[in-house]
Amino acid sequence: MECKFSDKSVLTVTLATSEDAAQLVMLLREAAEWIRSKGINQWRVSQFGLEQTADKIDRRLVYKAVCGGTIVGAFELHETDPALWGVRPADALYLHRFVVKREAAGNGVGLLLLRWAEAETASRGKRWLRLDCMAANERLNAYYREAGYRYAGRKDGDGWAASLYEKEAGGDLP
Repeated sequence: MECKFSDKSVLTVTLATSEDAAQLVMLLREAAEWIRSKGINQWRVSQFGLEQTADKIDRRLVYKAVCGGTIVGAFELHETDPALWGVRPADALYLHRFVVKREAAGNGVGLLLLRWAEAETASRGKRWLRLDCMAANERLNAYYREAGYRYAGRKDGDGWAASLYEKEAGGDLP
């Protein structure tokens, strides 16, 4: 990959379009396979279908990060997340399906995307960016803490547990 990921100017974040759906599904499925190969219970390949992804794109929830003409990351921003966070004031956005292409991992792309989402959250007049990950995924929990997210609790489900994180939003878009 030719991009210099430390240089914010080469990474563009925009809303995904319907033409991106198949590529985003492939990116998410590849990430799910990689996560499973590491013995981490986070995502399943079957969670990511074309119809569901296209619907979320149509609802303007999906963002893509492009570098050198290649989608190197993606995430969703939701206005609510009652399943994990309960009913809360409308002072936050909720980040889901945060993914970085394996070839771009370790180059700061993830942190740039988090910072972009934080700035977008602030630009919409929201105070918090909230996210979650499996409680047993120690590496991802550490990543979010190192990125400045505060542990906000745990949500237990049937055979799973999620760690909840939040960060006060602010700043300019990168």
